[in-house]
Amino acid sequence: MITARNYAAQAEHDFRKASHAFEVARQQDFHILLLNGADFIKQAIHFAIPDGGKILMDNLRGIRGEEIHLPFKKITVEFFYDKYSQETSDIDDLISSKYLILAEEFENEISVVTCQFDNKKKKWGMQNVAIFIPINWDSDKGKTFDGLDGVGCRSMSLTNPSDVDSDEFQFTSLVASITAPSILALIEALSCKNVGTESINRIDQTKADKRVRAGKLPFYETKILTVETNYESKVSNRTIPTDRAVVRQHLRRGHIRRHPTAGNIWVNSCVVGHPELGVIEKQYKVR
Repeated sequence: MITARNYAAQAEHDFRKASHAFEVARQQDFHILLLNGADFIKQAIHFAIPDGGKILMDNLRGIRGEEIHLPFKKITVEFFYDKYSQETSDIDDLISSKYLILAEEFENEISVVTCQFDNKKKKWGMQNVAIFIPINWDSDKGKTFDGLDGVGCRSMSLTNPSDVDSDEFQFTSLVASITAPSILALIEALSCKNVGTESINRIDQTKADKRVRAGKLPFYETKILTVETNYESKVSNRTIPTDRAVVRQHLRRGHIRRHPTAGNIWVNSCVVGHPELGVIEKQYKVR
């Protein structure tokens, strides 16, 4: 389920407003940080992904050991994170309900900046830290300080670039353990030949300009992922019988199939096999 709706426009509005306040207070570092964030959002291509920030739920196997790339140079990814359905629900202060991630691809790495909605203050804020994930991702995720899966990367303060964690390639923030994998999940999904995108809200520019002149937030065109479910049958050779096809009926969980010519293909979970040969009962723990 995708709960996120127009987080990008909300965050941009709050960043420009806060940026002006910092400028008046002569706190130029934060003024420039928020202004740059607002400008980034305005220029980026926007994506919305399912609640929790997870997509294929296969532990990123589809891109392990692969070179990774964003679909566009600058993107935002928004999602709703329900802390009550996660194992980290006891650390309330580090988790908010809405996330907007700013990601930009450079020559050798992808920068990731986390924006969160503060439920108490009712406004968006931006972390003063950028995470850099290498293009040649080695899938060495490591562990965070609390034992959760991390992501191999380096980090840097946005207001003090000289403060670089160059010796540590394991960012220990709990928030990073949520947001960086979400970017990797989007990259993995789009590596599948049968996964595409579509816009959930086509924008009429005339109406959009009218909203802005009226003092309302703009609606940004936002993309979601789509799966062509019959794509596997198009690239599979079903005319060659194999022993693999003669199996007991069982639930096949969703997975990425690495096809020798077609590339990565996402296969939805389904029931396969022959019931007359018996039925295999499988139970999966869903996280």
